[in-house]
Formats: sequence, structure tokens, C-alpha cells
Amino acid sequence: FARRSGEDTLTDAERELLDERFERIVGSSLSGVTLWLQAFPETSSFLYEDSIKDSILWKPLTNSKSSFRLKGYELLGSMCRHAKSTVYGTVGSNYLPKLMPGIVSQEKEAANIPRLFEVLLQYVNGGETGTLNRVQLVKSINKMLRNACYASSPLLWGPAMLPMLVSIKEEQLIVSVLSALLDGREAT
Repeated sequence: FARRSGEDTLTDAERELLDERFERIVGSSLSGVTLWLQAFPETSSFLYEDSIKDSILWKPLTNSKSSFRLKGYELLGSMCRHAKSTVYGTVGSNYLPKLMPGIVSQEKEAANIPRLFEVLLQYVNGGETGTLNRVQLVKSINKMLRNACYASSPLLWGPAMLPMLVSIKEEQLIVSVLSALLDGREAT
């Protein structure tokens, strides 16, 4: 913005315009990385982990803007399919197992929940997640289910439930998820 002399602060309209631009730029960048990974997946001779040595890729997953989190979920899903060395290698294994339960428990945007469940399934079933605390993850999932997924349509996230139950594998945890599903149904 061209500032007039003597003006040091942005007007509300200018601030809103800058926020919208910032959101479009970051969202487009995340979408671009997602598309890049789909177009150029890892091969036996090329691993993304050799190029990515930072945890910056996980920052959108915990952002306060729901649109950034959604783009972050899409990026993580693409990485689970096309850049496994980054997700399950040194970079991802140091951060993601600690982040996932918190990400699930903090997501309250109804539009993001179906994609979050899909990505969670891709992450848990896509590779080695040995340090992931499944009990804590299931507690976070149960919290979301008891709150009826914050009014997200079950038609969108429901198809992920059966594969989710299969991936949990521990009977006690499966029963707790089913109980949370029933509690959430009664909450609506």
C-alpha cells in the first residue's frame, strides 16, 4: 500500500485486505507443494527427506486459521502417499507423533474434520509410527466424537470410522471409540 505522509497505521479495510492476500499466498503455496509432491513422487533414487531438514512443513497443522490447517492436512496426506521419507523418516518421526493427538483435540472447524480423519488414517496406516501414543490419539478422537464432530456432517467423516477402528487394533480402544460415537449421536 502506498502510505500518505504522516500515516503510520493501517485502516481496518487495509488490514483486512492484507490478511486476505496473505491467506491466499500461503494457501496457494501449500497447494503448490501438494501438487508438486503428486507430480514428482519419491523414487528409490530420490527421497524428499534428503532435501527437507526442517519441521516447517508441520506448522500449518497447528495454525489458528482453519484454511491453513485444511491446506496443511492436504499437504500431509500428499506426503503420506508421495513423500513417505519425510513423514516417516527423521524429520517427521521427531515431530508428528507428538503433534497428532494435539492436532485432533484442537480441531473444532466442522469443514476440516472429514479431511483430518482421512489424513489421520493415511498417516497411521502409511508407515512406521512407532512413537505415536495411540491411547492419547484415541482420547483426542473420542473427545471430538463426543462433541458430535462440532456439527460436521457424518456423511462426510463417517466413512472413515470403520477403517479407523480397524487401524486402532486394541479392543479396549475400539470400544471407547464406539462409545464416543454413540455419545456424540445423543448430543445432536
